[in-house]
Amino acid sequence: MNTRFHLWMSLKRLPAYALILGAGAAATHWGVSNFPLTYTATTEVMLQTPERPDTARGAEGTLLRHLATRPDVLAQLVQDLGLESTFGADATSVHEALRDSLVVDIIANTSDATILRARHGHGNAEIAQALTLGVAGQIIDEQKKRLMATATRQRQSLELSAARAEHALNTQSKRILEFTQTNSDLSPTAVAARTKKLTELQTQRASLLKVKPPQPTETSLAALRQAPTKTNGAKFVGHTTDPQPAVGAPLAEVEAQIAKINAEQTLAPEKALALETLREEEGRLASLYRNATDALSQYDNRINQTATSSIVGPFVQTTATSLRLKWLILISGALMTVSGLWLVGSFFRRSDRRIHRAKDISHGLGLTPLAVIPNFSKTLS
Repeated sequence: MNTRFHLWMSLKRLPAYALILGAGAAATHWGVSNFPLTYTATTEVMLQTPERPDTARGAEGTLLRHLATRPDVLAQLVQDLGLESTFGADATSVHEALRDSLVVDIIANTSDATILRARHGHGNAEIAQALTLGVAGQIIDEQKKRLMATATRQRQSLELSAARAEHALNTQSKRILEFTQTNSDLSPTAVAARTKKLTELQTQRASLLKVKPPQPTETSLAALRQAPTKTNGAKFVGHTTDPQPAVGAPLAEVEAQIAKINAEQTLAPEKALALETLREEEGRLASLYRNATDALSQYDNRINQTATSSIVGPFVQTTATSLRLKWLILISGALMTVSGLWLVGSFFRRSDRRIHRAKDISHGLGLTPLAVIPNFSKTLS
């Protein structure tokens, strides 16, 4: 009999439970379906820059971040992607639409590279990816433009240094050529010929010195003896004591040539030192020229290798950031529904302890009581 009564009471209260359950399910479904799903696309851009004394660490990434998110740059990007209907056509509208959803941050700044992270959230995953890649491309393009401008200025400076070194080297080579042409006696062939000539002259001088030259007294006597000869005409014939009167002139000429060669040999070390100094300077200038050309070549290679930008990772990571929140709404709705059912059940259980109406008892038990007498003692207690 009690089972039948409680079953009847439960069926009577079933609409209340169904109402609570339906209201909770409807509210949860509305919250999940009306909450917008947002896809967040994220990519990282690594900027490898050559070491430059005129660039402060960290300033490059900050500047590129601002350049890539300028309103005019974003408007051009939206126009290139054909998204004017979504974000607007003018720079102001685009900036207002992307101001909160598009974020570019510096996540690493080392001595070798700067890493920036571009992130954009949108209800359409393709649009989120396209805008993220577009901003990354803008950062790379700006970086390349700045690097090319800086590389052009520095390359012009290196080219000027190389040109100056080349001009100085050519000038020094001309000086050496003029010096060697003017002082041809410094060549090995000229030195050998001069040595040979000096040996021959010394031998010739020794041969001439074997014949004793006339003494001064004998020269005076010969002059006195020639005087009567001139005054007496054909009466007297002059007589000299010099057996070889023609020896003096050749000897003087030989000695003059020997003196000239000795003078040249005396000046030869000084000239050789001057030539060596010129050649040392030529070597120094040649080294400067090689260093300048090597620096120019190395700078070009460094620009091509390290002054590049690349997107880290082959793909853009796209995640549905609102999915977790929707699950949270769903779980919260279920908990609230269960809580509502529990509260209604608790209310009904408390009401079961109270006095029931005669109508409920008669219908629940299938009896028709003759009279209903309230239990005043239990009620008052």
